[in-house]
Amino acid sequence: YFALFQIKESFLAQNFSIKFEASTRIGDISWKKGEDFDLTVLSSRVTPLTVLAQVATLERIKKDKLSINPKRVRDIFDLWFIDQKLGGNSSINFQGFDPKVVKREMHKFLPKNERAMLKSWLPQE
Repeated sequence: YFALFQIKESFLAQNFSIKFEASTRIGDISWKKGEDFDLTVLSSRVTPLTVLAQVATLERIKKDKLSINPKRVRDIFDLWFIDQKLGGNSSINFQGFDPKVVKREMHKFLPKNERAMLKSWLPQE
């Protein structure tokens, strides 16, 4: 499941959104605190808002993403991003996907100032 909460308040210098994602895949449901999830402080570059939330660890998210078949554009990006956060050095590979589909999907997730990376990720025509 996916939800996007858009926050617009007159006293804020900039509007912001909070994204919520939850997996409904059936499988290993024996999650352990400290191993699969933890209480984490979440903050934003846009607003001084800070919250505490139970959040899956990157290792657990990676495990879930690797179990998806067939992979979607978002899954491939997420696996690459998680690997970068975990100190890995994997490359992103959108081979087999229509470049137009990759661009459309990635524009949903990448800030405008980071979309130039797409050129290096797409197969050269």
